[in-house]
Amino acid sequence: MPCSSPEHARPLRDYITRYADHPNQLKYNGHVFASTFAGDTCTFGSGSAVEGWKSQFIDQLTGNNKVHFVPAFFVDPAKFKEFGDVIDGVYNWNSGWPVELTAEKATSLLQPLGGTLAGSLDSPVINDLVGSIQPDKVWLGGLSDMPDSEKTYMAAVSPWFFTHYGANSYNKNVRIPQQLYHIYL
Repeated sequence: MPCSSPEHARPLRDYITRYADHPNQLKYNGHVFASTFAGDTCTFGSGSAVEGWKSQFIDQLTGNNKVHFVPAFFVDPAKFKEFGDVIDGVYNWNSGWPVELTAEKATSLLQPLGGTLAGSLDSPVINDLVGSIQPDKVWLGGLSDMPDSEKTYMAAVSPWFFTHYGANSYNKNVRIPQQLYHIYL
């Protein structure tokens, strides 16, 4: 979805206003709960992403359409405070699976134990990475550095993760079984 001009924000606002009063709309403290996948570089024609989201999205949604905005912006958590006037929290999209666990890393962890990647997906070494809450702690730390410490943190939960991209795009196939007993609620 393009996001370089003010007009590109209109469909997002239209979705919010169309469904704001729907009985199935999630609301938080009386505000429409809204999230994104990415968008941290969207300027909507403004000088910065912060200005764009504020002027073309947040400030234009008022009354029953006011949002509790918890986007999945892919930025360093130390930069969350730059979005302080825009976001009400963050959605850590990548917390649902171990993005740092590559085939190479898994192989290097398993080899000293005499294991191989094939057939070792239930290894305690792999499970420590799969169920790690370390990425969550980093994002929570970024939120705690913001002026308003009452920000929402939304973690991803994925009991199964699969991607298939052909050679003409990301060229990867990934299948990561998750273990729900690692989720701490």
